[in-house]
Amino acid sequence: MKLYFGCSQWGYESWRGSMYPEKAASGDLLRYYSKIFNAVELNPTFYNGADPSALMRWKHKVDENFRFCPKVPKRISHEKKLSDIENDLDDFLIGINSLGINLGVIFLQLNNFFGEADLESLNKFLGMVPDNFRISVEPRIPMLQDSDLLGQTLSILKENNAGIVITDSIESREFANSLRLTNHTAFIRFISYSHETDYSRIDEWFRQIKKWREKGLPEVYFFLHFPVEQHETNIVEYFLSKAEYFY
Repeated sequence: MKLYFGCSQWGYESWRGSMYPEKAASGDLLRYYSKIFNAVELNPTFYNGADPSALMRWKHKVDENFRFCPKVPKRISHEKKLSDIENDLDDFLIGINSLGINLGVIFLQLNNFFGEADLESLNKFLGMVPDNFRISVEPRIPMLQDSDLLGQTLSILKENNAGIVITDSIESREFANSLRLTNHTAFIRFISYSHETDYSRIDEWFRQIKKWREKGLPEVYFFLHFPVEQHETNIVEYFLSKAEYFY
């Protein structure tokens, strides 16, 4: 099993003097980040699209083992709600393709109002993504609360060889048992709350990752998220101490 792990960004200014050198320049933070982690969520693509020049600039700061996981632009997922997005999707895929070997799993965050009427659009959208791109889909809380809708969505993901994004947060944990992997990649977004329970939750996930490894799952993506202005390094160090057993 290959474990790709990281955070939702690399620009944590508060990490200077701990995870990063005290006087690290902002333009060098990704380089230092990539010495600690081997993947990152690429959330700028959600807001700004996939600018090839920016992507190439970031690509040149990491080695070939590092993976970027771009988020599908909100213009596609939230504004157009997966309809009439052919040109937007082409632009996005052309842009992220510039990452080459450093391109990891794309992830699509469904909007909060996604319903049964949108299932056909999701199926069509996933069918438009070429097989050489891998994609996972994140359901939102309202979908997790609707077992029928969730079940239909999971079936569509499996039919299209798309993965499921599992978000571990206060709001979503009670629905975790409703989710199942829909392809051969696990994608976890872990929300840290700077609370002691973060550590037991990390332990739970590594027990699950071990089970997946024993069953032959080839890869897992695991990303840490932090509350605003609380980029705690203790939970990062704890996570890294666990992750080293999967190298």
